[in-house]
Amino acid sequence: MSNLQSGTETRRVEELSTLTGEIMDNRTAPLVKLNGETAGALDLPAIPEKAEDESIDELIPAQKFPSKWLRIGAAALVAVGGGWFWLNRPAGHPVVETSINPPIQVSTQVAALQPIAGTQTLTGTVEPIEVVTTTSRVMGQIISLPVKEGDRVKAGQILAKIDVKDIDAQRNQATAAITQAQAGVTIAQAAQTQAIAGASQVAAQLNQAEAQLQQAQAQVQQAQAQRQQAQAQHRNAIAQKQSVQVELINAQLTQKRRVMLQKEGAIGQSSLDEANTQVAVLQSRVQQATASIDQASQGVSQATAGIAQAQAGINQAKAGITRSRAALAQAQAQIKQAAAGVNQARAQVQQAEASKSQVTANLDYGIITAPFDGVVTRKHTEVGAMAGAGQSIVTVENTAKQRFSVDVPESSTSQFKQGDRVTIRLDSIQQVINGTVDRVIPTANSNSHSFNVKIALPSNTALMSGMFGRLELPSTLREGITIPSTALMRRGQLEGVYVMGRNNQATLRWVKTGKTQNNTVEITSGLSSGDRIITTNLPQLSDGQTVTVTK
Repeated sequence: MSNLQSGTETRRVEELSTLTGEIMDNRTAPLVKLNGETAGALDLPAIPEKAEDESIDELIPAQKFPSKWLRIGAAALVAVGGGWFWLNRPAGHPVVETSINPPIQVSTQVAALQPIAGTQTLTGTVEPIEVVTTTSRVMGQIISLPVKEGDRVKAGQILAKIDVKDIDAQRNQATAAITQAQAGVTIAQAAQTQAIAGASQVAAQLNQAEAQLQQAQAQVQQAQAQRQQAQAQHRNAIAQKQSVQVELINAQLTQKRRVMLQKEGAIGQSSLDEANTQVAVLQSRVQQATASIDQASQGVSQATAGIAQAQAGINQAKAGITRSRAALAQAQAQIKQAAAGVNQARAQVQQAEASKSQVTANLDYGIITAPFDGVVTRKHTEVGAMAGAGQSIVTVENTAKQRFSVDVPESSTSQFKQGDRVTIRLDSIQQVINGTVDRVIPTANSNSHSFNVKIALPSNTALMSGMFGRLELPSTLREGITIPSTALMRRGQLEGVYVMGRNNQATLRWVKTGKTQNNTVEITSGLSSGDRIITTNLPQLSDGQTVTVTK
């Protein structure tokens, strides 16, 4: 059964499609007279050509066209009715061609690029320049909070009081700590003085040992000089003894010779006596030389002993220097340690004094006051609650100083310079306010890539933070195609213009529009510079209509 129905429906669709095709082929048939009246081909609405990057669904609303089966059914009805009319027309009314309608007179204009000036609307909000959230600087119970949200306050007005009964005890403890720290400074300074004195004593000992060393070194040099002198005397005495001994030997030989000669009677007694005397003298000189050698030997021995003694003094002095230097290094380390102790003790005093100052200041921190004239926008706590250090108490906004905050695209930031005057419209209070550009925040929003601009506003009691406002910003000139608003034709949601085509025919072209200003409309797509558009008698025109240009 279902297959039979399907086949039947298929044959019906084929028949309807055949009729629809015949009707569509007859759309361009010439006008005829039927029963004395002019009848023409079926006048079906023209379907606009598909513009670039546009779909037919975008240009023609879906509700204007029925579904596929409804369109086929309508075409079939038209075909059947037309066929019935053709077959049953009255006799005596032959089909004859009629004359074409005369051309419509129109005015035209060439579409050209024109400079377009526009404005850019930026939105922002009113905000206070100063917003301060007062906080507790001490720990204690809130015993008074005499303000409510929305209250206007004056600078210095009491906003809250905190119980600070434990602060006096803390101050006494801080005072005792200062006394103790000062005593530590005294002890450390005494140790430092003692260390400095010990270092001075050790330094004196070192100087003494160094002087002893120099003295011992001088004694060594002197003893060495004395030994060298004694050694020289010893050498001279030996040489003299040797020389005298040679003379003595010669004198003794002469004496012996003269004794023999005197025995022989060759010489007299006097000559022998002379020789004897000479021998005696030389023997005495030998004895003297021997004594000189002994004396010189003693001098060398004494000088050598002096050198040894002086060298021992050098060694002793060097040992004293070594001991003194070690003691001095130890004393200097004690001085440094004592100085560090003094500094530490002084730091403890400063810390104790700072603690006392903080505690003393906390006596005043128990009273929280308004930093400026403004409005209480929020209470963060209540009477009886415990307040800790850093806890928020009351938020106050300075209503006398407000500004307008607006996010500006990167391309428009150059239009804002500090000190520039701008106009802001506040719809909520129906006022236009002149503001002054205060600053451009030099950091872009990571998401929108816009920059925040702060605009100072004059004092105005009607302003409230959070109000919405609009700022009209002139945009840069750009080129675009503009046409008179009267040249634009609208069919439902579609917009189009008639363009002069070939053979003076009006061609309907669907377009997209942009900004409308001063009886002109911007064409953003569908029209090119140089196209000649029709500006008059648009209601009388149809696509393909022949026209006559009057001007």
